[in-house]
Amino acid sequence: MSASCAFAQEDWTTNPFARTKFIKGKIVYQRAPDEAVYYARPYAYRDGVLSIPDGPEREEPLPCAEPFPPDQIKISCD
Repeated sequence: MSASCAFAQEDWTTNPFARTKFIKGKIVYQRAPDEAVYYARPYAYRDGVLSIPDGPEREEPLPCAEPFPPDQIKISCD
């Protein structure tokens, strides 16, 4: 059994001619494959650099047993 991971893409560059390109969202993941508990953490990908803030205060448990995030997880990715 393997752990699950999903990326919820929530904001991105809409102008194809923009000098700076970005994608922001949340990574949804399991800590252990034998537990049906999922967590989310924000991420940002800007100009080829992926940023994932560390620390337990940035991790939020999800109130579901599915790897797809509920609506309340969307937006709030600063």
